Amino acid sequence: ASILQGVETNFEIDIFKPIIDKIIIFADKNKKSSLSDIYAVADHVRSAVFAVAEGILPSNEERGYVVRKVIRKAVWHGNKIGIKELFLYKLVAVVCSVMKNAYPELEKKKEAIVAVISSEEEKFSNTVESGLEKLNYLIKNLKKNHKKSVAGKDVFQLYDTFGFPHELTKKVAQENGLDIDQPGFQAALEEQRQRSKAASNIKGEVFSKDRAMLKNLKATGFIGYDRLKADSKIIAIFDPGLEKSLKKTDTGKAVIVTGQTPFYGKGGGQVADRGFVFFGRSEAEVYDVKMLDERVLHFIQAKKGSFSLGDKVTLVVDKENREDIARNHTATHLLQAALRVVLGNHIEQAGSYVGSDKLRFDFNHFKALTKNEIAKVEELVNGYIMANSKLNARITSYEQAKKDGALALFTEKYQDEVRVVNIASLSSELCAGSHVSSTGEIGFFKITAETSSSGGIRRIEAITGYKALKYVQEKESLLRHLLDSLVVDESGAVKKIEELMESQRIALAYKVKFAQQDIDAEAAKLISQSSMIKNTAFIAVKLDKDIDYISNLLDRIKVKSKSNSVIVLYSIEDKIQLVIGITADLIERGFDARNLIKKISGVIEGGGGGRADFVKAGGRNINGIEHAVDIIKKEIEALP
Repeated sequence: ASILQGVETNFEIDIFKPIIDKIIIFADKNKKSSLSDIYAVADHVRSAVFAVAEGILPSNEERGYVVRKVIRKAVWHGNKIGIKELFLYKLVAVVCSVMKNAYPELEKKKEAIVAVISSEEEKFSNTVESGLEKLNYLIKNLKKNHKKSVAGKDVFQLYDTFGFPHELTKKVAQENGLDIDQPGFQAALEEQRQRSKAASNIKGEVFSKDRAMLKNLKATGFIGYDRLKADSKIIAIFDPGLEKSLKKTDTGKAVIVTGQTPFYGKGGGQVADRGFVFFGRSEAEVYDVKMLDERVLHFIQAKKGSFSLGDKVTLVVDKENREDIARNHTATHLLQAALRVVLGNHIEQAGSYVGSDKLRFDFNHFKALTKNEIAKVEELVNGYIMANSKLNARITSYEQAKKDGALALFTEKYQDEVRVVNIASLSSELCAGSHVSSTGEIGFFKITAETSSSGGIRRIEAITGYKALKYVQEKESLLRHLLDSLVVDESGAVKKIEELMESQRIALAYKVKFAQQDIDAEAAKLISQSSMIKNTAFIAVKLDKDIDYISNLLDRIKVKSKSNSVIVLYSIEDKIQLVIGITADLIERGFDARNLIKKISGVIEGGGGGRADFVKAGGRNINGIEHAVDIIKKEIEALP
């Protein structure tokens, strides 16, 4: 492209030039901008836009961590060319525009991409502020101790904990006449890499071990979509940790593999089935089921007798538990369809949990849902349920499913052949889970919570069927109890509560008024009892009050005293709590309450902080308070 368009680099071709031009507009015109930094911003923002469009959201793990680093490096390069405000999200529209012919989906998802990058950019801005605060504290201590370099472990902590670029640490350090321990930083970074590599290797070894145990077994035939009971032969038995093969279940727990099974193994957000295995008089509970390389592992707890390799057993799935799971699973599909109607087509699944007790659905959205939006989603889902639409599941190729517009979860790995679950014209998703045969079987759908799961991800929790009915009945019972307590019917409840709240407000206002009068009276009393040191009124008194009362009292004394006053108020229980106040005229003469705290901190074995005119502190040595007061008196005597 660069040759055909007669330019020197790829960054000058037609799909890069508009992005570059926009970045230059944002750059500081008074600062000599580096082309390499401008190019880096352009390249990084393109990567971020495409990754977010594919559903990879910034996080602290795996691919999400890579996207987070890409966005933060782009912001950092922007910072180097003088861009101080949030700007990266403003480049999204340019990237989508220049790439829309080849990738039209970018334009459709533009609003969602802008929201993700804007949110991440703002977080990084806050991170930089936190990192700078930590770094400035380090530098202050280094200078105090006459050190010349920021330790490598501290540079790494800023980088790893705060996401603070080590280049920025170096720049700030140099501005303060310090260097950074670059070899120490690189060593700490390498240690982290080795820890991550070791963790990955451990995962891999466990995974490989499990696979090695199963490699000679035939794939398990899953027949659980239509049947909850089946007879099949045990083709393998393992100990509970999958460490070794067994001939029979010689312990209470074991793992069995059968030729076929009605049991659904945990996957795709859906929990595993529960149930039982029978052989003659032998009986075992199936407490977990896992799928690995198309082999279904039944984790069993023997109740009676034992099971041996080759036994023809009867496998029975817990019907009630399975039906509850199916209701919740179909409801998640309906929920996603409703969310796309209410919030927009940018909504995509970012995780889920489907159990018998509830469903949880995570999706990309960048602000909390309003009460009206939640109500609308709930109303739509219940409308879909009452329509009693039939579900249709079919096996097709992955490519055909994508062409047909079926929704897929980006983080899942799909085989060449996939199962597509369609619900009328409402929903079409790739899904291997268990479902009801028609939406009416769900009965009733109720949202119980809407929260933030992580940056840019919202979470809805909901219940269905009898659990949803019980939930509403419990709320109604609570409402009836409240109405009985208020002695009103539903129509008068709001008015009654408003009347009670107004009465409470008036009572609180009177309480505050009388409390203030008490404080004013005590302030006047203490002022009248003050002693004079070099024309300065000095009040030092112990009070049997909490620190909030003491702080308010000090403020009133300062107001009433107006000038030439130093006030020390304290309480003693198991430790000292004190406040020191100074009037403004003394501050102008160089007196500072913060310096007083430093003078007495060793005596009271504690410390504190605040402003020049007000500090709050605490200490462990309750016997040191008189000495501390004497120190403050001497400081007043030393005033010019």
